[in-house]
Amino acid sequence: MSDLQPLSPEEAWRLYKDGRRDELSKETLDGQKYRIRAFIAWCEEEGIENLNDLDGRGLYAYRVWRREGNYGADDDEEPEELRTVTLKGNLATLRAFLRFCGNINAVSEELFEQVPLSAVSRGEDVSKTTLDPERAHAILDYLEKYHYTTRTHVVVLLLWHTGCRTAALRALDLEDLDLDASRPNADGLAVHFVHRPAEGTPLKNDEKGERWNTISEFVAAVLQGYIDGHRVPKTDEYDRAPLVTTEHGRITRPRCGTHSTGSHGPAGEGRGEPIGGGARSDPRFPGSRHDRVPPGTRRRRRQARQSPRAHGRAR
Repeated sequence: MSDLQPLSPEEAWRLYKDGRRDELSKETLDGQKYRIRAFIAWCEEEGIENLNDLDGRGLYAYRVWRREGNYGADDDEEPEELRTVTLKGNLATLRAFLRFCGNINAVSEELFEQVPLSAVSRGEDVSKTTLDPERAHAILDYLEKYHYTTRTHVVVLLLWHTGCRTAALRALDLEDLDLDASRPNADGLAVHFVHRPAEGTPLKNDEKGERWNTISEFVAAVLQGYIDGHRVPKTDEYDRAPLVTTEHGRITRPRCGTHSTGSHGPAGEGRGEPIGGGARSDPRFPGSRHDRVPPGTRRRRRQARQSPRAHGRAR
């Protein structure tokens, strides 16, 4: 312990944040900030002003304190116990933080190993919005049949075939599409994810997240059908032409998330209909009888379906 140098939890967080700024995206650091803030709040409650005083017993006490939800709840609310997977994420971040603290002589180098990670039961660490392939194909088949080339169809199809995040999807502009394999950098039909933070569409990993993502002929046909028909012809405040639009311009992240999760939410569970019964005649769902299919859409659908690559998976 004699080799340790005094360091407060708050100052340690500042050093950690500055040290990892070039390794982690702002979004990731923001998430870690909340988790470490919880640890700093516990240190304040326990009177720990110097990380040199932290030991394994204290880490166990923090785990119990955090598990019981003692951070983030309003003063007039009863704290709710954290889900095991959430607690494990908090403790994993604390481990990384303490590993850094060990490297700068604020705690012993082995202390991070004493952070008691929670065991997550099978399936508990899977997001409720994560789809297995069989379920995903059922949803896509349903959307193709009743919601062809609508905004919902495009959102779900791109999320599934490219594996992108909703933030990356909403960042796509019309100019980011290569639907006729004419761009040499794209290596075929593709969409281009571009980091544009100054114009409100950053990617999670900044420039490192930029890429051309190849798509199949079928996906390209759906995108073209959406552009020709259901897409609202709007630009955003930067005079860019987004791929996915609403009446107000570029689709928002919450709206984008609603399209993706609404397609496989509780209403469709166990009914064989991913969006739920009655969707064909429900005006809430694009592509229903209240939302007429544009002229030529069915012809393009047949042509795309007949293509030998129509159902090829995106590389």
